[in-house]
Amino acid sequence: MSNPAIKEFRILPQPMPLNDFIMRGAGLGYDSRADTYKFVRFGCDVAQNTIAEMYNMRSNSWREIGIDLGIDGEWIALQRRSLLGYTEF
Repeated sequence: MSNPAIKEFRILPQPMPLNDFIMRGAGLGYDSRADTYKFVRFGCDVAQNTIAEMYNMRSNSWREIGIDLGIDGEWIALQRRSLLGYTEF
């Protein structure tokens, strides 16, 4: 991960592989309660199994998080090979 504006970068720890997942997406956000940035990545396979992981810059670690696509106020939009989603940290 890099920030060219301040000329800093960080090599993230290796997350779990998503080789068999055909739909993949990622996002970066700021958690004001924890005062840290978090990077989320997720994937979906042909059987519609999903997995999501969150990287916490403060702890420099990944953890698996629950994700529920398309239910209870969360939304998903599939268009070609892109995946847009919403979830809260």
